[in-house]
Amino acid sequence: MSVAEKFSILILLSSAVAQFAKPSFFKKYIKLGFCFGVFVHFCWALYLVFLQYSAWMASKLSVFLLPPYKSWSYFISYVSWRIFLPLVLALFSAFVFKFVCEFLNRRFGERFFEPEEGWLLALGVFLTGYPGFIFYIPMMLVVGLFMSLFYSLFRKERAPLFYAWLPVAVFAILLTSWIPQSVLNLLII
Repeated sequence: MSVAEKFSILILLSSAVAQFAKPSFFKKYIKLGFCFGVFVHFCWALYLVFLQYSAWMASKLSVFLLPPYKSWSYFISYVSWRIFLPLVLALFSAFVFKFVCEFLNRRFGERFFEPEEGWLLALGVFLTGYPGFIFYIPMMLVVGLFMSLFYSLFRKERAPLFYAWLPVAVFAILLTSWIPQSVLNLLII
């Protein structure tokens, strides 16, 4: 399990604890928690770029992939595809899912989600990362289906997904860390 995955689990678990223990605090600071997660992940990506550059400089062969032997564009394109693209895809997907969630909720009279659930979905999508959110979204749909079925049969009311977003995201991260990298490589661009 990578450092980024461990950090994501830490943010998700601390957010879930805040969600249960201090709901008013959680509702007030969920956007800040999302921004903090994005900031730390991009700082980690910059550190990985530094490590990649240092590793190439230390090798007698890979030093030829850096200036003055190659242009900076080769190194920049390499780290863009390998390090930053999964982050950008996860961030873009998080905002797309958040806005779709909020749009549909407004369109149907606020009957599907609580106001903060868009941020919970965005946090889950971003922190599960790419390709992790490819597993997270279907898992959340299955959990939502079973919760809705249970609530409609036994409680005769709408199933609240408010407390399911974060634990399912943790489970999705754990699941993707157990899947062999060769299988995940099939999903990576």
